[in-house]
Amino acid sequence: MLEIEKVFERDIDLFVINKFINDNHFSDLFLDKIGIKGFSVEKCIHSFFDVNGESDITVILSNHDNHRIGLLIEDKINAIAMPNQYERYKTRGKKLVAAKEFDCFYCFIIAPQEYLKSNAEAQKYDYRVSYEEILNRIAGDRFGEELIQEALREKKKGYSVIEDKAVTLFWKEYYDLVENKFPMLNIRRNNGARGRDACWPLFLTPIKYIQIYHKSDRGFADLCFPGVSQKYYEIFDLIKEHLKEDMSLKKTGKSLSVRIVVPKVSFSDDFYEQIEEVTKCLEAVERLQDLTKVIDCETILKMKE
Repeated sequence: MLEIEKVFERDIDLFVINKFINDNHFSDLFLDKIGIKGFSVEKCIHSFFDVNGESDITVILSNHDNHRIGLLIEDKINAIAMPNQYERYKTRGKKLVAAKEFDCFYCFIIAPQEYLKSNAEAQKYDYRVSYEEILNRIAGDRFGEELIQEALREKKKGYSVIEDKAVTLFWKEYYDLVENKFPMLNIRRNNGARGRDACWPLFLTPIKYIQIYHKSDRGFADLCFPGVSQKYYEIFDLIKEHLKEDMSLKKTGKSLSVRIVVPKVSFSDDFYEQIEEVTKCLEAVERLQDLTKVIDCETILKMKE
């Protein structure tokens, strides 16, 4: 299996460009944010420089009417956002429109979700795509999965999370409850400061690549099978006899998830006032983990696109 010691932004840049070029559906991740369809990639430029600085990734797309759009994409793993960087992207885009490189443009930033939520400069961008969204989109691409996961594991030394102390405390108490009452669950721990939007605990299962998310703000516990979104009926037939009445199979990006609806939980409010709801959520996570023991996970993983 692939082992990557360290990931740099250039590595992510080139991987993303490769996906734009070779995966006909990858651009949908960006075009869906804009709300347009019917465009295909015409040209990709890495590290485009002008007097206003650099665009990490520039993608030019066109449709059947020869209308051309530009995606100007800034990439951040752990570097500090430069002052006025977004404004310089806008200026660069306007100059490229004037030069007839494309008819209109859209500025994006791609970065870990926590960066997008906590970095003031990142929040200026009109459109944002998280590494986690990219990871979900490329499910089944083993190299890409490892690359993005390693980028997410990098210590975020280049920026500081805007800590919400109430959320940080909630996570600590959540971890304590898992450790004391649900020791069979393997939660991915992050004991550092947490931002206000950090509210999706991730649980690893004994089956590699199959994970459980507690989507607390949405009220879902999801057992995720990556890269099999086009195999809904095959997988449903494979697992239906093991699904309980409160379990359903849902499409989530390029994944399929067995979902249990659970009480919504607010990580910014008092933990002990919600401990009953949290306990019900963790019981659902435990049931989903137990489900992996009775369904044919290996056959499901072989269906990955």
